[in-house]
Amino acid sequence: MTLKEEAKRVLNELFGPEVAKQVDRFDKPENYPKDFLDECVFFLGKFIGDNAAKRKFEPLYKKYTSDTDMQTEHAPKTRKRAVSIFDFSASFSVFKEISHNIR
Repeated sequence: MTLKEEAKRVLNELFGPEVAKQVDRFDKPENYPKDFLDECVFFLGKFIGDNAAKRKFEPLYKKYTSDTDMQTEHAPKTRKRAVSIFDFSASFSVFKEISHNIR
């Protein structure tokens, strides 16, 4: 299973295929696994909170990133995230429908 497939699996388990397909917007995430996973955590964090999102993707960080990548986690951030590549509007509508069906 590839990094992209595993990330889709995590999102699919929580919100179904409509949200999981957001991962398809990324081209070859194996070339930049930490950045890709950071985006996934940022995206999922909007729905379930940052700490819960980090826990969901922690196994993938361990599997796909190096110790060097993880050391930069504590380094000062040089860029601010203005926009995520994920399409929040489409995902929020699916999330809203899911949460409505749960009630």
